[in-house]
Amino acid sequence: MDQQERQNLVDGVRYFLLWTLVAGGGLWLMYLYLGWRENWTGDLPMIALGIPSITAFLLACGGAVHVYAKYASDDLPKVTGRALARQLNDEGMAAGQSGNTKEAIAKLKAAIKADPTWGIPWNNLGVVYRDAGDAGAAMKCLAKAVKLGAFD
Repeated sequence: MDQQERQNLVDGVRYFLLWTLVAGGGLWLMYLYLGWRENWTGDLPMIALGIPSITAFLLACGGAVHVYAKYASDDLPKVTGRALARQLNDEGMAAGQSGNTKEAIAKLKAAIKADPTWGIPWNNLGVVYRDAGDAGAAMKCLAKAVKLGAFD
């Protein structure tokens, strides 16, 4: 099961739980109201309506919670490290090429934060600073890129 399928299942279970709680809670309130109105005579229709409804409600919630706990765990793959840095670097370069310097700088800084040992975002940030006219910041970034071996 891939990540999207798991997320769809988790979302479906969330909605199921929500609607089960609404419907089951409504049945429970109806059971209490009818029991109060009938002075708790214990007639067969009340028992026939209430006990199975409440049991089904509890079983449905228990099953849904089990599925949710199994598939909504934190073991879903997360994009971190170099993969995240690549994604942010690509987004930063696209923003820089479209003329959005602020977004490019923000994305490239985020790429550096995701993987500070990767020199390519440092190099690209230096290029963006150079294009923006900030020679000092460009030199610092390019020096860091060389130090990290961005050109090896």
